[in-house]
Amino acid sequence: MCDAFLVLAQADEGLSCFFMPRFCAEGSVNAIRFQRLKDKLGNRSNASSEVEFGGAYAMRVGDEARASAPSCQMVQLTRQDCAGGDSPRPG
Repeated sequence: MCDAFLVLAQADEGLSCFFMPRFCAEGSVNAIRFQRLKDKLGNRSNASSEVEFGGAYAMRVGDEARASAPSCQMVQLTRQDCAGGDSPRPG
């Protein structure tokens, strides 16, 4: 359901973060194959899955072998966005 994904994948120097669009530049669907959804406790609406990226197009985000840095930044910004958003106020 997303137009892009931040994924962690093994690169030559170690685990790295990649930006992977759902569609390639020419309009074809990127080579993302979902193998299975994982069972989760708690937030089931935010699914986790096992994925194959054979032949997929992606761009590295940040330095190679520093996967946690851009991932942590994205999580922090998402949490701030959710906290600062308009929420229903009681009566």
